[in-house]
Amino acid sequence: PGTYIKQLSTPLLHGKEYRLEATANGFESVSAVQTMPDPVTLQNIEYEPEGGISLDGYLKDKITYDFQDKGGESNYYQVTIKHLPDTTGFSDYGTYTWSLDPIMEEGWEAPIFNDVTFDGNNYNLIILSDPLYDPSYGVAIDFRVITKDKYFLSKSLLAASFADGNPFAEPVIIHSNVENGSGVFSMETRTYEIIY
Repeated sequence: PGTYIKQLSTPLLHGKEYRLEATANGFESVSAVQTMPDPVTLQNIEYEPEGGISLDGYLKDKITYDFQDKGGESNYYQVTIKHLPDTTGFSDYGTYTWSLDPIMEEGWEAPIFNDVTFDGNNYNLIILSDPLYDPSYGVAIDFRVITKDKYFLSKSLLAASFADGNPFAEPVIIHSNVENGSGVFSMETRTYEIIY
């Protein structure tokens, strides 16, 4: 039980497949395979304080940027807008982040989406986030290329939370990619840009 962290001696390579295997006395070995996603570069980033309006009529900060999707394969993404002083880029705290773009889906940790409608093309994404309440804070984009398994885990965890306590809800199966076990082995690349 608990978390095991191992520091790698070499960085993981994008596009390379990795296998995670675990064994314990008296149990079947478990394993999972995952490919490290390629990173993307964000371009033409624009930040407009209170430049957007949410569906319920509140002023939101508006962030727009372009990125190039890798064609010929299914790609999955997650985006969060963060208010600094999180200067490390690794805090999981993000402000409310959403988009009126129909490709955007609600995820367990943050909004997620896939490239089914723009495969291989440059895409312009418009994001809304809560305005800065402290003018001394900064704003950053935490944009991740995630695996298909993390995408479906996020969707299934959210569906399970919505079904919890509802006697009329259908049972939700939490996504897993672990052979002979349960859980998700996932990898992701991150682009972290301070924009204000």
